[in-house]
Amino acid sequence: IFYTSITSLSHISKYRWHLSILTDAGAEMLMPVLDGLHDVQIEHWSFPIVQKEAQQVSLEFLLRQSTDTTRTNIVFLTPTAFRQSGRYTIFPQERLILQSLISRWNEVFPECPLEDPDAFEALLTGLHIVDYHLKTTRFSLKGIRIPGFTGSCIVEAKLAPPLLALWNTLAEFSNDAGIGNKTSIGMGGTKVSAMSASLKKHTVSFCMVLPVFKALPETAAIPDYSPWRPDHAAAAPKD
Repeated sequence: IFYTSITSLSHISKYRWHLSILTDAGAEMLMPVLDGLHDVQIEHWSFPIVQKEAQQVSLEFLLRQSTDTTRTNIVFLTPTAFRQSGRYTIFPQERLILQSLISRWNEVFPECPLEDPDAFEALLTGLHIVDYHLKTTRFSLKGIRIPGFTGSCIVEAKLAPPLLALWNTLAEFSNDAGIGNKTSIGMGGTKVSAMSASLKKHTVSFCMVLPVFKALPETAAIPDYSPWRPDHAAAAPKD
């Protein structure tokens, strides 16, 4: 299980590739490959990697990130869509967002599942999208243009403290799990802008900054450090 998204850092003419590996088995298989990766080939173009960052923390740490905020600003960075009754739904709905997050949570944390239908309905009753700024878009995949949306929405939570903490934990989790369909190929990239960077158990978050083709030559120097070492990760350059 993994989630990936590529977003533009237009102010510095670069792209960020965010890759979250959501299982131990996936991390063991992919970390050596990512550690040795120095450029990315896309069709006829070669993009040198100029920065790598990695994080791996516990489930307990993620649970401690929960806040008591009652408004959550969810930014949909890449085209997002849901499947409902065999069709794509191109508007965020409280039920669809919550279902997506809980489904992904249960896949990643089977030792701490969220399976109580009464709790789900109680959460859903207290969540309301109170504002949004969205536009429809398409995600191209092998000649198919999948309908979706990008933009942002504000979700207001009128919940009792335990349920509020649970919702804010799920919202934080979305930063590295994504929301909606086809998150493993780049759809559903999200950012909870009002909360701190999310962390998760048994998850490796692998971020790369790729320069635009004209910005740097293919022979651009690569920083000489391993992103998997804690001392180097702490010293990794920031945007």
